[in-house]
Amino acid sequence: MKGIKTMLNNIGEACTACRACEQICPNSAIIFEKDEYGNIYPQVLEDKCTWCGLCNSVCHVQNTVSLHTITKYYAGFSNDEDRKNSASGGICAAIYQMGLKEGYKVFGVIQEENFQAKYIEIRSSLDIVNSRNSKYTYSDMRDCFYAVLKYLKQNEKVIFIGLPCQLAALKCHVNRILSNSKKLFLVELMCHGIASHQYLLDHMRQIEKRTRKQAKTISFRDPAYGTEKHIISCRDERKKLIYHSSEKQGDEYQIGYHNGVIYRENCYSCRYTGMHRNGDLLLADWYRDRSAPEIKFQDHSVNSIFVCSDSGEAFLEHLVKNGYIQVFERPLSEALKIQRTLHKPTERSPLRDQFLSIYKETKDFDKSIRRACRGLIRKKKINHYLKVSYIKCIAVKLFNLGE
Repeated sequence: MKGIKTMLNNIGEACTACRACEQICPNSAIIFEKDEYGNIYPQVLEDKCTWCGLCNSVCHVQNTVSLHTITKYYAGFSNDEDRKNSASGGICAAIYQMGLKEGYKVFGVIQEENFQAKYIEIRSSLDIVNSRNSKYTYSDMRDCFYAVLKYLKQNEKVIFIGLPCQLAALKCHVNRILSNSKKLFLVELMCHGIASHQYLLDHMRQIEKRTRKQAKTISFRDPAYGTEKHIISCRDERKKLIYHSSEKQGDEYQIGYHNGVIYRENCYSCRYTGMHRNGDLLLADWYRDRSAPEIKFQDHSVNSIFVCSDSGEAFLEHLVKNGYIQVFERPLSEALKIQRTLHKPTERSPLRDQFLSIYKETKDFDKSIRRACRGLIRKKKINHYLKVSYIKCIAVKLFNLGE
């Protein structure tokens, strides 16, 4: 029977930290502990474990998860207010609004104090506002397993919006308890990888140290600058801007995140990329392919929407019919050309090992990124300032011509 414990402990870096094992354990025999990089992994408390095997039965890493196949592809967006303040086209906000209005129990992620991303039940318009924008950090879903299961047992309709591995974990957990979970609707967010929350906290402390001000909120894609520009910004308790930067301008967190340096190790071998998905719908940023058919909408603040099941198609039709969103069907070949994670996981950066080595020694995130990614940062900055200079030069020429 000790093989049960060994299986869970030996998952190692394949673990996605979904915490399903912890939540199903009837004896509180599983805890999650941080490694030296701030990533959490399960540990079995032998004195409490009764070797029942429930933990392994809900582990999506150890079990086969049923998947849907993408059948249709759309570009879409919600109303102007949601679209303006969301990371892409505001589709998630529209789904939340529809869910609350039509009697669903809805779950999604908000950013709490200390910049922690956490899953909650979305109960109000304020929760929807707090759910907007990207969260490029680990999100804790431990409190949702019991709540979702409770509502499904009560025959309630449930919408859950989350990352691929989190949906897989929820499906394993629910299917272990219920024989029929048709009232659970899953919306998958296309994911490139998840970073340790410790890295974000380290970065925020450095920003506060440099600015000599305390950050209260963070936006990874600040709407004030256009969410498509991926400007990270911090504001104090009076909502005054104290910092803003981007990957191109050398922000250490954006450099590490968008270049595949700082993800959890499991992300580089993710099982949930490709055309087979966990969700009924799959959402992502929309990027224009200039060789594809002409578009009839503004090409910024737009979501890619992939239909993955019959339920997903009916749900999308309902959103459109009732005026929550607008959609425009696009050829699937367009998405396959643009979206890399429809083919394979994010590649492990050749700079990652050096970053980990430096961070292990210094425990200084910003310094570790600057040292490990020195050449990459220099290249990004040069390209950025050359582009800015070129735009300024063109503007001056146009102005002179106008004279």
